[in-house]
Amino acid sequence: MKITVHVKPGSRKESIEWVSNLFGEKTLVVKIREKPVDGEANRGLIQALSDFFDVPKSHITILHGHTAREKVVEIVGKE
Repeated sequence: MKITVHVKPGSRKESIEWVSNLFGEKTLVVKIREKPVDGEANRGLIQALSDFFDVPKSHITILHGHTAREKVVEIVGKE
């Protein structure tokens, strides 16, 4: 499954929620505590998605947007 994720690093409170845009496309908004330094935010995102979807971290891959807040993530084993 491929999903679009909007990451908000450095948040005080961690949360994950689905948000729809004007065109009806769904984006997952993920607030994490980690800062975007040396890949910490990406590791925090993978951990948060792993907990949310109940899959191992090794099944989650960031396909696009490694240095951006908008990312495309692939989760293997979830449909």
